[in-house]
This record gives sequence, structure tokens and C-alpha cells, in this order.
Amino acid sequence: MTGNARARESILALGADQYIDYRKENYWETLSGVDYLLDTLGAGEFEHELSVLKPGGRLLSLRTGPNRQFAVQNHCPRWKKALFALAGAKYDKAAAKQGKEYRFIFVRADGKQLRKITQIVEKIRSCPPLTRMSFRLNGQTRHSNWSQMGVRLARS
Repeated sequence: MTGNARARESILALGADQYIDYRKENYWETLSGVDYLLDTLGAGEFEHELSVLKPGGRLLSLRTGPNRQFAVQNHCPRWKKALFALAGAKYDKAAAKQGKEYRFIFVRADGKQLRKITQIVEKIRSCPPLTRMSFRLNGQTRHSNWSQMGVRLARS
């Protein structure tokens, strides 16, 4: 997990294996062999993000840009599939060349909604528990205790 110095102790208390202060360290110089990475920074970090993934690793971007896979999963019309395939081709090719996967998901910032959620969380003093709940990925049962399984997750 990366973030600023203020968040370090609370993130580690929630069970993070490692915390990188982005103001003091470059995550790409510290991390390697990461299975999954959630990109919140965009295209300027793409090469660094790919460099920390292990072969077969997956990069999910909230900002870099859509690709053909995004268009297919969202049942876009043929012309959008072609457009997004062209727009995301360099990211797909770069990831595939290293034996990794690039995916994109569209998110929308909504300040009003986020302020309301913040008020609710602060009012009830919510702190989500970490559990060993099972869930499914690709049809196989997985457990949320990632570190015991040797899975490394990262967020840039």
C-alpha cells in the first residue's frame, strides 16, 4: 500500500504487510512480484506499474484509458469497440509483451456523493473489519487472507 506519512499507522493496523510513503520512496524501486495493482494515477505511471507486476500479473486502471476489453465487457457498439481498441492498444501490447494483463474500469468522481458518504462514515465511526471471508475469482474459491497465500497486492 502506498500513501502519505499520516496514514501509515492506520493502514498497517488494518493488516497491510508493507506501507510505502510516496513522498519518501519510489514504489517501483521497492516492490516486485506483485500479483494485482490498482492504478489511481494514470498513464504517467504505466511503465512503473508494469515493472512491479510479476509475469501473469494484472494491472487495473481507473485512469489510464479504456481498451478493447473494456468495450467488450461493457457491451459497447462496434464503433466504440474499434475506437477503444485503438486507444488502448499501446497499453495492451506493452502488458502482453511482458506476459501481464491491462484492464480499465470507468469511475466517476462525485464530490457531493463522497461528502455524504464521509458524513455517514464519520457519524457512525465506521472502521471495516478485516475478515477471512471466502469469495470467488474466476470460478475458484479464494480467501481474503492474501499474505498467507503469498499474493502481493499493490495500489499506486
